[in-house]
Formats: sequence, C-alpha cells, structure tokens
Amino acid sequence: MQEEGTPVTPLVAANMLLAFLLELGLLVAVGYAIFHSPGAQWLRTLLAAAIPLGLVLLWAEYAAPKSVHRLKMPWILLFKIVAFGLAPSALYSVGQPTWAAAYGVLAAAYLAIAASTKTV
Repeated sequence: MQEEGTPVTPLVAANMLLAFLLELGLLVAVGYAIFHSPGAQWLRTLLAAAIPLGLVLLWAEYAAPKSVHRLKMPWILLFKIVAFGLAPSALYSVGQPTWAAAYGVLAAAYLAIAASTKTV
C-alpha cells in the first residue's frame, strides 16, 4: 500500500488496476478449476462458490488496503505471492496451460512493480 500523501504515478495507477483485475481473475480461476474438477456435481458447485468466498474473506481481512489487520512487509508480499500463485496452479490443473501462463506472467509483473515501488 502506498504511503499517505504520496502522489500516484501513472505506473502505480496502472499497476493498481492490474492488481484489481488479478484479484478478480483469482476468484474466477479458482472457481472454474474447482467446478471442472472430477467429483460429484453438487460438491463441485458448492466448493466453486465457497472457496472463492473464503478467499475474499481472507483478502478482506489481511490484504485489503484499509483492513485493520493488514499484513506488513514482507508478509503481505508473501501473502500475495501465494494468493496469486493459486490461480495459475488451478488453471493448469484443469488443462488450461495458456491461461495459467498468461496469469502467471501478469501476476509476476504486478508483484515486481509493486515491490519495487513499495505499493504492495
């Protein structure tokens, strides 16, 4: 998260937009992977809704910029690496290697820029 009073550069603004899109993509990718996994239809449907909801709750509690319990560096960076690593893993596990690679590259770019600009 950026410090109070620090101007937002175009790079940081674009990276913040990318972060938001990656967060949404994480939820979609995990839900998609669970829904397309083997198992009972009712269970896959339930988990495809419940697990992304759990991720939203974890993100809101520990990674949201205005969260009371927001993690500090380096823990927030580790949290985001793990979270953003779930999506490509999930996509690859259900036979979507191209989407997994694309997400992984975008997540790596976001994390590198965020870490270098201290806006994780």
